[in-house]
Amino acid sequence: MAPRTRLAKRRDHVLFDAKIKAVHWLKRNKRRIATAFHAVLRERHAVDRHRIVVEWEHAYERVLDATLVHMDEEIWGQTDGRVIELHDRIAEYGVCRVTATLAHEALHNTFLMRRKTRSRRWVFMSCDDEHEAMERLGLC
Repeated sequence: MAPRTRLAKRRDHVLFDAKIKAVHWLKRNKRRIATAFHAVLRERHAVDRHRIVVEWEHAYERVLDATLVHMDEEIWGQTDGRVIELHDRIAEYGVCRVTATLAHEALHNTFLMRRKTRSRRWVFMSCDDEHEAMERLGLC
């Protein structure tokens, strides 16, 4: 097995630091984050706070499990709600960029709402609604 390059070690170091900082930022800003997301749900869907569930632990886990992958697209990161993948070149931009991207991706599929419909099931916010809330937080 070939020795790891300096660049690979640096990327791993940046990702590790960013994961810790992103989880810390999410925990420290829970109230501010929840306020922004609740405001969007109230304004767009008339959903009260008691009809919202936040899966914080799931968000933290996804941040800590995030990986760097090669992407052809010009995006910093993506998530399917279970796994966060970051563009392998993002680490070149430093811990701050990686931290913000991890926080952004972690907030996708974290807020569930129960709307006034016949089924009354719990559903995730739409991506547009999530991005509106994240814009209010400065994460877009």
